[in-house]
Amino acid sequence: MHGLFCLKSLKRALRGSSRTPSSLLIIRPCLSLDEYQKLVFNAFEVEADIASMKDALEITIGEKEEAFVKHEILETKLDVISSKLNIALVDAELLKEELVRMDIKTNRWFKYNGKEA
Repeated sequence: MHGLFCLKSLKRALRGSSRTPSSLLIIRPCLSLDEYQKLVFNAFEVEADIASMKDALEITIGEKEEAFVKHEILETKLDVISSKLNIALVDAELLKEELVRMDIKTNRWFKYNGKEA
């Protein structure tokens, strides 16, 4: 009879002749002791499952936040490395230009002094 309500309790509650105040219309479901114990056991299982899921969710959220922070750190490091690489490329271009100028000066010097480079 799980889920059905006791007819006597329902009638008393509706009439207001039950022992509870009329503002608290309490309708007691008709359950055998065995059904009640199963229901209580299932409620504890559900509460345990919810607590376990809550713990797992908190762990997952923590891991996600940690991954986000690591991502930010790695992104910052990547920006620094990228800046250093750009500076190195500019320096390399400047050195190439300087080598070309030095080569031109060296060739001019050898030409001016009548020697071969």
